Formats: sequence, structure tokens, C-alpha cells
Amino acid sequence: MPSAEQLVTELYRYIAETKKSRASLKRLPPKLLALLHENIDVLQSVEDFLGQDLLTVAVRHDLDMLSGLLIELKPKTPWYLNIDERTGQTAIHIAAGMGNHVLFKKLLQLPGANDAVNHSDKAGLTPMDYVYSNGGDAQVIFEELLSPYIDSSLESKSDVNSNSKDFPSQGVIVVPGSSPLHTEVTASHFKLSQVTSWPRMNNMKIAKDFAKRVSELEKSGEDINGFNVLGITPLTLAVMSAPPLVSVLLSSPKVKIYPEGENQDPLVIAAFAFPYNVKSQKTKDEIEVLPDHSTFWALYHAMGASAKIVDWDDRLSSIAHYPHVQSLLNELRFQQLLDVFPKVIAPQYTARRLLADLDVQVDNGFDVLDDSETAALLGSPRTGRRDRFKREAKKLTV
Repeated sequence: MPSAEQLVTELYRYIAETKKSRASLKRLPPKLLALLHENIDVLQSVEDFLGQDLLTVAVRHDLDMLSGLLIELKPKTPWYLNIDERTGQTAIHIAAGMGNHVLFKKLLQLPGANDAVNHSDKAGLTPMDYVYSNGGDAQVIFEELLSPYIDSSLESKSDVNSNSKDFPSQGVIVVPGSSPLHTEVTASHFKLSQVTSWPRMNNMKIAKDFAKRVSELEKSGEDINGFNVLGITPLTLAVMSAPPLVSVLLSSPKVKIYPEGENQDPLVIAAFAFPYNVKSQKTKDEIEVLPDHSTFWALYHAMGASAKIVDWDDRLSSIAHYPHVQSLLNELRFQQLLDVFPKVIAPQYTARRLLADLDVQVDNGFDVLDDSETAALLGSPRTGRRDRFKREAKKLTV
């Protein structure tokens, strides 16, 4: 895998670590550091699966140490505050919305800052509008930082400040044009990000409170499939920023996955954006991080019969060259094989378990399976169907 792709992969591994343990924010993994230095001359051109540059990704995920390092590394092509085509935002908009004035000050030193601070995103908001929407003590600091840059001819949208009382002073981006359901996802995401002790218990409580609010809002007539000004549903917003909330939204009988007109495919995001899970901590400095596509599979199973006829190689083609996505595609092929042979496979087998159990058999062309092992694995007395399944499974692994 090219080093630039390795860099993106390791970056998202690190993001996964920070979601599980805030202590991870205080250190950068050695492998990620090595790849950053290895790619120093092309850092500006490296993009993630959504087309975001590394600095934007770091700021969006509130990675102060990484963001500061990227700015200090000074690649051959200097960082420029690019505008995200999907949202119309720059890293300065994001930092302002998150109330991160330390990082905001560093971003103001970059080329393009003068244009960025006066630029309106697709919601029609400038960075200062996000500052006003969040309010709090940091507002004065932001105003001082921005005063040399603000175009006095531009009027701030004073009405955005009306939402600030509903949120903590930092960490929540309030976007006019978002529905109350989008707002609940954002607010709950902020609460999840602040959990430092008893994470399982506290996350369950946050999810339970979120479920109650979703139910109340749906009863009041809110559309669970409505788009915000950036063209995404509350479900996709949860997939992007708060996976623990996805199951709550999927429990609604009215929810739709990737409805017509949505700007982002949540299944593509779930396949890549949060594909890792911290399994164990081997030593103080070494954490084992393994692929975890549980959010993707939750969406897949919620799709019902329609998931079985999707050409997943085509749908995930934009990210298929990443190894962890290739492993997911392999699972999907076997899952579809399980769907074709529903009465041949023992009911306790999932695609992942079947892959693991067939690993040796695949390498040996299934020749190592004796009759008893085949019967235990496939759970059907009909030899013809078992043989056909084995032939089809072997094709998928070639």
C-alpha cells in the first residue's frame, strides 16, 4: 500500500484511539509520526476518503497535538486553508465552532486565513457566526483574535446566538437550518466526547436520553429523514460523528438509509471512517487496534432484503483499495453467499465466523474438509448443495 494511503489509515486508527480514550490525545503513535515525516513533502496533497486534507481532518476531530504538528512540519507546499466542497467550510470554521481558540490562533497564521475568516459556508455562516452561536467565555478571546481580520462590511448573523443557551459553551457546532434531530445528535456527540470515567455506563445513559428525545421529536412531527443545510440526515450525521447513537436512530420504523438526494452515503462512511476498535492495551504505550465494522453491519442489516442485491464492490469502489475495506468486502461477499444458501449454512454462522473457519480450507481448496467437518460447518445433509457452496465460496477467495 502506498505510504500516503498508509498515512490515512494510521490517522484513522489514531482517531479511533482518541474516541476510546482521551489519554490518547496526549501522544502520537510512532508509526503515524514516521509516516508524517516520510510524506512531509506531499502532506498538503494527501486526502482522506471524503476528500479532506489532513489538517482539516485533524481539526474536525479536535486533535490539537496533531494539528499543531502538521502546521509546524512545514511541508514543501505550505498549508493553505482550503474550502471543503461538501460544506463550504475551512478548518477555521470548524475550530471556531468547536470553541478551540488555541488551535484557532495557530490556523490564523496560515495562508488563506484572511479570506477564510470572512468566508460564508453553505449554511451562510462565517467563523465568527459559529463563535456567537456557541457563546461562552471564549467568545471574547475569539473576538480579539479575529478583530484584525474581520471585514466590517459583513454583518454577523445575530440570530444564531439564540441557540447558544441550549448547549455547553464549547464543542458543539450549531448550524441554523439543522433540524432539532440534527441538533440532538450534535449535542449528544458532545456529551459522548466528554466521557472520561465509566464510559460504557455513561454512554448507555447518553444513548438512552437521546432515544427519549428522538421519540419525543418524532411524535411532535419532526422528520427523521430530513436534511440539514449540508444535505445529510440525522442518521448520517450520527455515523460520521457519534456511532453509539446509530442504533437508536435505526430503531425508528420511519428511518431511511441514504434517501434520495442525500449528499453522503452513510455506508461508505461507516466502512471507512470508524473502522477500528481498541481491543486491548498491551503495554503503557502499545494499544492493539483492530478493524471493527459494527456500525456498517448495523446499517447493512437494517437495509433488509435490499442489502442482498447491492453491488458492494461498486458502492465502496472509492475506498476499496484500503486493506481494512478489502477485508470488509470479503465479508460482504461471503454474507451474500450465506444469503444465497440460507438452508445450507448452520444458523450460528456469521460471515466473519465463516471466513475464520474456512481460512485453512480456502488455502487448501477445501480438500481438508472431511464429511463430519463439512456437516458441522454447513449443517445440511444434502451433499450436492454443500459441494456447490464450497465451489462458490472458493471462487470468492480467488
